[in-house]
Amino acid sequence: MCLDPPENAQAVASDPVETDDLELDDAEHDALEGSLLAGKYRVEHVVTVGASAILADAIDLSTDGQVSVKIVRPEYARGDEFSRKFEVLAGISAALTHPNIASVMDWGEAELAGESTVFWVVDALGGGSM
Repeated sequence: MCLDPPENAQAVASDPVETDDLELDDAEHDALEGSLLAGKYRVEHVVTVGASAILADAIDLSTDGQVSVKIVRPEYARGDEFSRKFEVLAGISAALTHPNIASVMDWGEAELAGESTVFWVVDALGGGSM
């Protein structure tokens, strides 16, 4: 299943990527670290910031265990259609099991920089990409 890109994806895809766009400003970074996602996951450290998502280390408050969370940038998570597709994709991903696949343990909605977005949770990755 393919998630539709934002409406301006055509223009964005043809424009050169500025590395400044791939960073959180200090206020966003500070607001994210220490924040709670869905009241269940406390973000401990932002690992990397990509063009469409943010990868962070977090603590699962129900188990006190380490997890990794992938938070979709709000500009990509707008609209009911995206949320519906994301939920279907997360459910399918959660059903996959393979040693080379990071299993999706949970997913949900959260607020990032005052905007609604979605995220999913996998076992702590300990480096690499997601």
